[in-house]
Amino acid sequence: MLDIRQSGPRRLLEVLTTKPVSILRAAPSTLRVLTQFPEAEAAFKGLRVVQTCGEPMTRADAAAVRGIAPANCFIRTTYGSTECNGLSWFVSAQDTRDPIHVPAGFLMPDTEAAIVDDFGRLCGPGEAGELLIRSRYNALGEWERGRVSPGRLTPDASHSGAGIYRTGDIARLHPHGVLFVIGRKDRMLKINGQRFDPSEIEEALRKQPDVYRAEVVVDDRAEPARLLAIVVPSPEAHPDLVPRLNKALRAVLPNYMRPSRIVQTSAIPLLPGGKVDRTELLRIATSSVKPGLAG
Repeated sequence: MLDIRQSGPRRLLEVLTTKPVSILRAAPSTLRVLTQFPEAEAAFKGLRVVQTCGEPMTRADAAAVRGIAPANCFIRTTYGSTECNGLSWFVSAQDTRDPIHVPAGFLMPDTEAAIVDDFGRLCGPGEAGELLIRSRYNALGEWERGRVSPGRLTPDASHSGAGIYRTGDIARLHPHGVLFVIGRKDRMLKINGQRFDPSEIEEALRKQPDVYRAEVVVDDRAEPARLLAIVVPSPEAHPDLVPRLNKALRAVLPNYMRPSRIVQTSAIPLLPGGKVDRTELLRIATSSVKPGLAG
């Protein structure tokens, strides 16, 4: 067992290099860290499958893995949870169905899905809404205070033994039949009447040559709510990074999607499972910062 929080990503790369590891299963957040190290290519050379879980994968994530993994290495995205079955997909570099995300995939056997809007109405192809999954393999409920409660799982009276799970994730169905999971419902932002996915802002920041990592959070305690960007600069980043990023974002994003503050930090905090710790990110972004670190 290896605790990456204690040992650091370089220790994980060392294990991949020295041990006969052929399958790497990690959250896209973790892969973004690993692929930035010079020794990552040597560490990935023995892999035959890189499988993502826990978060939506972007095309930029897939490209970073493709850039260092062997040509015959499969990239597999999976979607699901403890409570339910989900989706699976093998990523192709030629897939251009979505400008930001790679597909979450097709439904696994004996699993059905629906995408509904805020009023519970079915969304049409291409429309974003909450993903509901029905399967007789879904969990019976959620464990709360020493007992099983329905939680987000409800029995389906029309299908004996099946349960419906409200995932809390926003998805859309492509006309080709493949599903895209965009992100958490509670991550979708609505500012000045405009609803959007913060991953579009993150991708715009990550494309800048001086940015090593980037994440976006919203401070909804402010009035109006504020978009906040947290970036990890690359080692060779220009001293005037924040003004340069603000200028770059003005060229590619509408006004309502531009962060009101960009904060530099040394590392993006992660949860034990490898996902981004957004509570800690918000604390970093809203805490006092030294002059020159925010814009």
